[in-house]
Amino acid sequence: MFYDTVFNNGGNVKISKLISLVSFLVLISLQTVEPQDIPSGSISYDKTNKILYRVGGRGGLGYSTNNGNSWVSINAGLIQARKAILKTETGDLLICGYKDQTNSIFRSTNLGSTWINVLNVGAGIFAFKENSKGHVFGISQSAIYKSTDDGMTWISSSLPSDARSIFIDKNDKIFVGGDCQIFISIDDGSTWSTKTQGLTDPYTTFYFGTIASNSMNTVITTSDGSMLFVSKDDGETWEKVSSLGTTRSVGVTGLGSLLVCGDNGTFRSTDSGQHWSTLPQVSNKIIQFESGDTYEVFFLEKYDEFMTEVYPGNLYYSYDDGLTASLTPRTILLNSPNGSETWQAGTTQNITWTSTNVTNVKLEYTTNSGTNWATIIASTPASSGSYAWTIPNTESMNCKVKISDVDNSATSDVSDNVFTIIGMDSITYGGKVYHTVKIGTQTWLKENLDIGTMIQGNANATNNVTIEKYCYDNISANCDTYGGLYQWNEAMAYTTTPGTQGICPTGWHVPTKTEFETLKVAVNNDGNALKAIGQGNGIGSGTNTSGFSGLLAGYRNNYNNFLGLGLGYIWSSTEATEFNATYSYYLHLRNNDSGIYFYYDPKAYGFSIRCLKDENPIASIQIVSPNGGESFVSGTIDSIKWTSTNITNVKLEYSTDSGTNWSTIIASTSASSGSYAWTIPNAPSTQCKVRATDVNNAALFDVSDTTFTISDGNWTVYNTSNSSLLHNSIKAIAVDNAGTKWIGTENGLAKFDGTNWTIYTTSNSSLPYNYVSSIAIDAAGNKWVGTFSRYLAKFDNVNWTVYNTNDWGLPLGAIQAIAIDASGNKWIGTSEGLAKFDGTTGTIYTPSNSGLPYKAVQSIAIDEQGNKWIGTLDSGLVKFDGTNWTVYKTANSQIPNNQVHAIAISRYGNKWLGTTGGFARYDGSNWNVYDRSADYLDNWVFATAIDNSGNKWTGSMGGVGVFDGTNWTSYSTTNSGLPDSRINAIAIDGSGNKWFGTNAGGVAVLKAGTTVSKTLSLLSPNSGETWQAGSTQNITWTSSNVTNVKLEYSKDNGSTWTTVIASASAGSGNYAWTVPGVSSTNCKVRISDASNSDLTDKSDNVFTISKVISPPANLIVSVLPLIV
Repeated sequence: MFYDTVFNNGGNVKISKLISLVSFLVLISLQTVEPQDIPSGSISYDKTNKILYRVGGRGGLGYSTNNGNSWVSINAGLIQARKAILKTETGDLLICGYKDQTNSIFRSTNLGSTWINVLNVGAGIFAFKENSKGHVFGISQSAIYKSTDDGMTWISSSLPSDARSIFIDKNDKIFVGGDCQIFISIDDGSTWSTKTQGLTDPYTTFYFGTIASNSMNTVITTSDGSMLFVSKDDGETWEKVSSLGTTRSVGVTGLGSLLVCGDNGTFRSTDSGQHWSTLPQVSNKIIQFESGDTYEVFFLEKYDEFMTEVYPGNLYYSYDDGLTASLTPRTILLNSPNGSETWQAGTTQNITWTSTNVTNVKLEYTTNSGTNWATIIASTPASSGSYAWTIPNTESMNCKVKISDVDNSATSDVSDNVFTIIGMDSITYGGKVYHTVKIGTQTWLKENLDIGTMIQGNANATNNVTIEKYCYDNISANCDTYGGLYQWNEAMAYTTTPGTQGICPTGWHVPTKTEFETLKVAVNNDGNALKAIGQGNGIGSGTNTSGFSGLLAGYRNNYNNFLGLGLGYIWSSTEATEFNATYSYYLHLRNNDSGIYFYYDPKAYGFSIRCLKDENPIASIQIVSPNGGESFVSGTIDSIKWTSTNITNVKLEYSTDSGTNWSTIIASTSASSGSYAWTIPNAPSTQCKVRATDVNNAALFDVSDTTFTISDGNWTVYNTSNSSLLHNSIKAIAVDNAGTKWIGTENGLAKFDGTNWTIYTTSNSSLPYNYVSSIAIDAAGNKWVGTFSRYLAKFDNVNWTVYNTNDWGLPLGAIQAIAIDASGNKWIGTSEGLAKFDGTTGTIYTPSNSGLPYKAVQSIAIDEQGNKWIGTLDSGLVKFDGTNWTVYKTANSQIPNNQVHAIAISRYGNKWLGTTGGFARYDGSNWNVYDRSADYLDNWVFATAIDNSGNKWTGSMGGVGVFDGTNWTSYSTTNSGLPDSRINAIAIDGSGNKWFGTNAGGVAVLKAGTTVSKTLSLLSPNSGETWQAGSTQNITWTSSNVTNVKLEYSKDNGSTWTTVIASASAGSGNYAWTVPGVSSTNCKVRISDASNSDLTDKSDNVFTISKVISPPANLIVSVLPLIV
């Protein structure tokens, strides 16, 4: 059972709103959380989601979504959380905790629901910091830990002295406090320089000090000796500042102001430390400053300390760049309207709220769910908690109210859901009541206008102060029934502006022709729907389904005659000047059909007037497709679809760089069609979007929510949007003999047969853990699945068998690699060691009991001789022949880096390695290193595979590279269908299609045939031949796209090889070989591409070379006569 536990520091908590804000968290707590139980050792602010986290001391982890006004405990009691906490840019949480007598780094990918112990750290982590690349650094006494994968794995390096404080500036420059020195790194922690100038005081140690830097190259730090030092040259030299007395912590605001706390108080400087002002509201026990949004600063106080445990203290809040601060957070919670209310235009309703530490509030409202806001009042006292609002006559079902702090608009709240404003349903004008009706987006009077003084049909209206009308047949009672008939100029009040008020009531106007056309669309061109019951006849009988209640009132012509009673004529305010300056358009309804017509006639005619309410009809447009995740192929035709209201024409554009630049598809097309047949351009990209814009209002547009893909026909992408995949982070791919793909993700195992997807998770199968990090398939077709936890699973397509540490000693840790040898043994690489498993028992290899130099194993491959080649996280490449261990490191070989992420072995026996420092080839004697980023986009190579043509495929941080032995070809997100730059896995199916597992974009498939296919097949000798030594025999083969071949032979079944010829024409398909003078029944021939030895073939089975035994030279042979 899960409980949400909330405590309040003051004011009222709107529980429904709080829960909705944090519904993405699973909160585990079995006790009421008092304020002092929330930890105070460290704070971290998530600026994107505006969530504040606190951790440390005796408590666990807590967060607040309202600037600290109330707090929620996460995972209370599960981990004793220490000082260090970090909310990474990708959304993961990292903390240093204490469990089972061990300090560890714990990681949560679901914001605190569950935690993974990723690394034991003896002395604990005192602080985490993250740079702009997403790399995380943790400081622990004399060691610094670094993670480049959101805390999943860590690399430690030592520092020259004890250090416990760290800061990273906006330029990713790292500062670490040490013993009478500051360590600085400008290369992501690879190398460090030591700065001592100005730090020579014997008490100048920075173990427990703090460091901060602003954008003006000013760095400040405090020492264990409680002294303040300032550097004006970005840390190169330092100057002691004594004017503030004993100081203990420093910080920098979002605007660059410097903050210092010491025994004499808390101080602020806005000029890089030249002058300091005191903050009298703030305690002198501040241990951490954390900047929030532009003006927000949080001050964390301690009130007690025992050893390294900081017990809870106060949290101060500043909303003016640290100029003033308060123990009470500045909060606003809107109470009403908060959703589902219905308020009548013209009535007075109370907007209510609660607030703390806010003086004045601004109130606004929207009628389109927040797209646009109109001011209700610019400033009203917050303390009143209420404002009487006269509801405007702006009908909408999508209304919200927003309240914000006048002094800091970031402190605000909005109605949780929309409410409705309904308009007035009747008005009184000229002593007569007119009812209103809503048709589509328009509000009409339900009656023809009847205002003014009747004049005779033989007279013309004049421009005077009196509104003049005709009544049909000069009978005033007809005006009571049908409304008045008006000459156009009189109806327009002698203006010619379309949409003018004319003689309509205030807030209403004479409709334009376009507005009548909108009405026609709203009733689906059904004139009967506009006619009142009883109007018209036969197929023209009125149904009044719209409520318009149209009357067929006839007209007065310019010959003074009244005609056409039983026909409807209603003036628009649009002149027909394109035909005649004295003509205007009108809407026409007939009595004997259901049409709606538009004609033009002289302005002197007398027609009816039907007024339309003044309201800016809400125009809208929304892209339906492509809206994100789709995949299109250049040259094909697909539909762009949208919905719109009150828009006539739209412009369509597309972008291939996520909206930075746009190209026109069509400058104008009818909005009402809602669809356009688009010929997909030859512009391959995974960052495509479509934009639809109102031709008449460029500010009104919509764009695809997320990117889609245009490929050249060679790429296909599968992700959570267009397939059954549950996660877009792909960690492993394997292909079985049937061609089925098995895909490991961060949320389950996926099976794809080319048409159907099957997903296996902990909830629907016996998969032991959803994070699948490795997959291997044995000869029997069993799938061996390694998870990021300690579990190994076997799946035989029906049943699951799960193995863990209790079964046979599988090392505790993430399973990063699995390889299966010829005997069926499973070799399993984990973060804690190497294991061999024969299906029943296991053998564990660690640095303490074998020649394995480092416990974390990243990759494994097995050659034809059964040697195991093992890639470690920090100690290079290891060869294990079952007895002996051989280690290849940067110190004793030409391997480019000691982190080996991937290994592939070609049929020729070459080992191809993906490392953090580049791609490398090792043939058993010599090394070739390919370290130019341009060759394959990035030197961090995480995956590699070799196709049947001998091409090497690499997956790196920057995309895919393919090497044919001579040249590189690169595929990135900008020149191909790759949806994401980082490649974690590569597999090649039986058809030659390449399957790439990306870190955030799902699976990308490159169709076979996009690179030149080379083939080489040995025909003879191929099995069982017997060739005489000294004879001439033909070695034969077939090939395609190969220029020259190398030929070799072996007399020991392939253990060693001797060159027959280093280069022969491949096109001949034949080489006359003088068989050497050897004698063996274990011979084979090998053929390979002379320019790429990894494209090779050899005899399927052994053949025999036999030697001719010559008689001795002195042998005398006697021939006896034959006696018959």
